[in-house]
Amino acid sequence: RGPWQVRRSIMQPAAVADQAFLERYWHANFDESGLGFLNEDGTFVRLKKLKHLLHAVLRWRDQRQEWRQSQQVKKSGVDDALEPCLKLVASDKHNDLL
Repeated sequence: RGPWQVRRSIMQPAAVADQAFLERYWHANFDESGLGFLNEDGTFVRLKKLKHLLHAVLRWRDQRQEWRQSQQVKKSGVDDALEPCLKLVASDKHNDLL
């Protein structure tokens, strides 16, 4: 698969929560235990689980869309990539998110 097809698959809700799927495509030196980001105050926030990263990405997506609309900024390629509506929902069969 080319990079676009992988990204499109990741955008599908069921595939987003499938850690095994993501592990197939992440860099060999990627360390899940080192996930983190700097918040608005500049404080490093460590993410304990991949699902916390997914929640953060969805939150950032919403924040960007609100910012763009409030500032009346023209859409960019980033906005096009973020346009599909993505939601995490609890699985009925597993103790995880879809």
